[in-house]
Amino acid sequence: MTKLSTSLLILLVVVTITESGRKAKFTGKRDVVFSLDSSASVGTANFEIMKNFARFINPSLHTWEDSDTIRPRYHARINSFSKSYGARTGVPKIAIVMTDGKSQDKDKTCESAKDLRNSGVKIMVIPIGNKVDKEEIKCLASEPSFISPVSNFAGLRNRRFRNRVAKKVFNVKGPVAIGAPGSSG
Repeated sequence: MTKLSTSLLILLVVVTITESGRKAKFTGKRDVVFSLDSSASVGTANFEIMKNFARFINPSLHTWEDSDTIRPRYHARINSFSKSYGARTGVPKIAIVMTDGKSQDKDKTCESAKDLRNSGVKIMVIPIGNKVDKEEIKCLASEPSFISPVSNFAGLRNRRFRNRVAKKVFNVKGPVAIGAPGSSG
């Protein structure tokens, strides 16, 4: 994971999810940021698959890229979940990290994730394939149920998988206060 792209701004999420032939409507407010691995191991075609997956969760998606592993997560903490970027008081904050590998500095990555969690952001992780560092994935996720592995990039197109992740996003509860990096509130 040498290069990540973070996609920003879900202001109001209204998604209709089809499951077993029935439609269920999930309506609610969630501030969500996607951190997409754009390293060479992902490639252009698979990066597009990840972006399309993110668009399933949020149709109005904006992206930017950076080559530093830590900076996008720091950017997510400082900017994406700030009022100036559209974050709302009392709305759950969720970061969704999608990766097919491991970071160059596991300790810094885990510390950055801890700071993000301590600020009130829930972190969900979608590890793709079998080359991920399972311990690093565990240190990123807010809780074990927020880890949604998929065997390959094509799995991100699977309707059931998409619906399962969308349900997890909508099941995150509670108003969240945003504190300073490294703070507990």
